[in-house]
Amino acid sequence: MGVSFLNWWAPAMEKNDMRFYQSWVTREKDRPIYLWLYYCFPEEIAINGKHNCFPGFFAHTIDRQFKMFSKDGIRGIFLNNLGEYLDNYITFKFLDDPSQNVDQIIDEYHRLYYGAAAEPMKKLYLRIEEIYSNPKNYPHEIQYENRHFHQSKEYAWWYLGSKARMAELGQLMEQAKSLAATGPEKHRVALFEQAIWNYMLEGRQKWGKN
Repeated sequence: MGVSFLNWWAPAMEKNDMRFYQSWVTREKDRPIYLWLYYCFPEEIAINGKHNCFPGFFAHTIDRQFKMFSKDGIRGIFLNNLGEYLDNYITFKFLDDPSQNVDQIIDEYHRLYYGAAAEPMKKLYLRIEEIYSNPKNYPHEIQYENRHFHQSKEYAWWYLGSKARMAELGQLMEQAKSLAATGPEKHRVALFEQAIWNYMLEGRQKWGKN
C-alpha cells in the first residue's frame, strides 16, 4: 500500500492516510503488509514546479509512524526516493529497531558527526523540522480544509521560510560555522550549507516578498 506520510503537516492528509492505513491493517490480521512510503516530497513537487522547496524534515513524525508500524506488524517498506538529510538515518535506524528513542538518535548523530558544532546544527535541524511539521505554520486552508495538499512555492517562502525565520536559521548556520573546529567538522558543516542552506537561501531570494 502506498501512503504519503511525509505530508502530515496537513491534518486532512494525515486523517485520510490513517483511514486508508487502518482499513488494511485491520482487514486481514494474517496478511503480510508492506508500505510504499513517498519520501519524494516536497522535492518532487518543487522540481516539477521549477521552484525551491522548504526542507521537509520530520524526525518526530517518523518516530510516531514507525512505532505504529511496529505495533501493527508491518513487514517492511519501500522508499520512493530518499528523504531529507538526517531523516534517512533515522528511518533506517528504526527499520532495525523501532523502539529506539528518536531524541537520543538526534543527539548522538549531531554529537558524533558535527563535534564542536553539534549544538547549533541540532537546533537548526529541529527548528526547520518544527516549522515544516507544524500545521499552525501554514495558512488557514491547510489547518481546516478537508482536501489533498502539497507544498507550493507560496507555502514554502511566504509561510514557512519567511524573511524573519530565515534570519533566525541563518544565525544558527553562522554559529555552527564558527564553532566547527577540526577539518572533518568544518567539511560536514560546509556540506549542509552547500546542499541545504544555500538551496534555501536561493528559494527565499527568488521569492523575495516578505
